[in-house]
Amino acid sequence: MKFSTRPNPRASFRTGALALSAAALLVVAGCESSTDLDDVHSDLGRVELQTRGAASAIIGVWTPTAGWTDANGNAITQITTPRDVEGAGLQPLVAGGGNASLTVRYFLPGGAPINMGTLDRGPEPARARSCTEDEARYAPTNNNTNVIAWPNIRHPAAPTGPFHFVQLPNGSTPGIFHCDHVHIYPLQAGNVDLEFLLWHDDHADGNTDPIRFVVQPAN
Repeated sequence: MKFSTRPNPRASFRTGALALSAAALLVVAGCESSTDLDDVHSDLGRVELQTRGAASAIIGVWTPTAGWTDANGNAITQITTPRDVEGAGLQPLVAGGGNASLTVRYFLPGGAPINMGTLDRGPEPARARSCTEDEARYAPTNNNTNVIAWPNIRHPAAPTGPFHFVQLPNGSTPGIFHCDHVHIYPLQAGNVDLEFLLWHDDHADGNTDPIRFVVQPAN
């Protein structure tokens, strides 16, 4: 059978060689979780976070040597305005407010982009996506966070589908992983540290260092 797991393995390319740290994976429907890694992996040369909207701004760039920087190469430790709001520009995440939508681009050391995107979408109401071989995901360093909607789950209408969704307090089940972009839903004021993963089938082939996202209190 094909195994599906939640994105908790953290395979790092900090030195150009794969290093896997042990991470507990949740067992799905009684099936044994898989943390198998392919024999050959591509080093990550760069990861970019870009807002999806009128501003279309690069808000974070990660490389193995410089860590996280802004678009101009200045070192950063957190991202405070990841929401791209039409007519208002970049805005902070606010507890219980609108989500951030970010395109995540992954590049090889030579600069070539890693191809990812949506191949197909299933029927309503889930519209579960089938992605290319590689896809963009994130994982909080604290798996029990209540600052953002987490953990990622399968949609109730697609019980054998991908772990691309979250449950919100209002009972809705929106998608957070959309193959080449991700959504982040703020629930409570606070900070959450996220690693961005190069997800390959049922495991992570690589990840960034954590970057802090700040959720502001509701007015």
